[in-house]
Amino acid sequence: MKKVLSLLVLLIFAAFTFSSCLLWDVLKDRYIPYEVVGKDPETGKLIVRFTFDRPAATTVHLAGQFNNWTAPPSQGTPGTDN
Repeated sequence: MKKVLSLLVLLIFAAFTFSSCLLWDVLKDRYIPYEVVGKDPETGKLIVRFTFDRPAATTVHLAGQFNNWTAPPSQGTPGTDN
């Protein structure tokens, strides 16, 4: 019984570790990093520019909420800052 329980714990640990690695492979492509460019002097809101690992990326995926603010996908031109 002890061997079966040990094997079960080992299998659960292996499955969790493997699925975490797969999950990270998905998340690292979805959560695109951004850099703070400055602050709007009138509203005091931060201005951010999203940076992409791949030049062909045209969609911004926001990770979480920013003060209950959401945005549609970016309509920028690939290879430019807009």
